Amino acid sequence: VREMAKNAKYGIAISDADTTEIHCDACAQAKVHKQHQNTHPGAESSATRPAERLWADVGGPIHPWTNQGYHYYLAVVDEYTNYAYTILLKNKHEATKRLQQFISTVNENTKHRVARLRTDNGGEFTGRDMEEWLAQNGIEHERTMPHTPAQNGKIERMNRTLMEGVRAALIDSGLPNSLWGEALRHFTHSYNHTVRKASAQATPYEAW
Repeated sequence: VREMAKNAKYGIAISDADTTEIHCDACAQAKVHKQHQNTHPGAESSATRPAERLWADVGGPIHPWTNQGYHYYLAVVDEYTNYAYTILLKNKHEATKRLQQFISTVNENTKHRVARLRTDNGGEFTGRDMEEWLAQNGIEHERTMPHTPAQNGKIERMNRTLMEGVRAALIDSGLPNSLWGEALRHFTHSYNHTVRKASAQATPYEAW
């Protein structure tokens, strides 16, 4: 909030009295999680432009299912801007097509082209169709070693951030857990339109 207040383009006037520490019970409950390994050294090299390197992963299964029958989601994060993309899935196999559609949209509708994609060794990312599609589009596929989630650290942290945001929203609102899909969409939108510490001059959406 302080960083947003410093930037006049947001039109926010905040006094020192408004920026005192606020305790959020829902946020505290949502952030109860297992200890995660640190990112493997060298796993994150600094991208120099948007879309140069995307990280992707599938989250789930999540219970209960949504009212529409979704119990997985695909998450993609851009290394340079931290822009996040999520879409709900009814099964993991949908992830291949959805990821291809997202990358195609980026290549066709932005000034940049995707150069590298980093994933784990899940079948949705390593199937023949996916590998051939990536090769045809000139995209280098970086795959982590088996059983080494630390090598996929950026997307693992994003998954944790997303789920903490979803849990906090549901706890605070008192809504049923079956609405986690709607909460995920809402949180992703909010995340992309909020200034991050790493880049206080622009939101991930603006940088993307």
